[in-house]
Amino acid sequence: MRALPAARLNARPRALTPLPRLPAGNVDEWPVRLPPEETLRVLAELFGLHWRDIRFGILGGGAEWEMRAAHAPRLIPLSDGTITLHFGGWHLHLRVGDRPGLDRPDPERIHALVFFRLLDEERSPTDWGVAFVSGRGEQQLAVLLPNPVRGEDDRPLPRPDWTRLALWNQLRRRYGAGDEEA
Repeated sequence: MRALPAARLNARPRALTPLPRLPAGNVDEWPVRLPPEETLRVLAELFGLHWRDIRFGILGGGAEWEMRAAHAPRLIPLSDGTITLHFGGWHLHLRVGDRPGLDRPDPERIHALVFFRLLDEERSPTDWGVAFVSGRGEQQLAVLLPNPVRGEDDRPLPRPDWTRLALWNQLRRRYGAGDEEA
């Protein structure tokens, strides 16, 4: 695979480190600015249309949480700039807009979507995903997308299925994060 050019943020968040567990060289990243309305759009697409195909959670910081949803969540917007993804017995909150009364952009809200590929020792991609990053450069949520080299059970496929990059390519085109892959 070839490396793709990075889309740069105009005002890059401080110390953008959406995947802090990884040393430099073990991840390719393409950050793009994500205004609040686009944050809602991509969350609705990922969790409304593709909930069966994704794993999500937190990657890094000494722990990794990768979850699969049993069903699509209800997306509940709240008046304080957060959205709740409600899965029934559990839920999560994400700050997607500025809190009322702030005279500047809320540093806790999601400001960027970082497309990433995790790489092995030979710099071959092993995982493809997106991370939602706050104005402070902190990962709020990571979403692992369908993987062309691993099956649903996370075991290596006998040969890559490049059609499984369709969602990755579609999102990258839409948000200006580079060309399609294989």
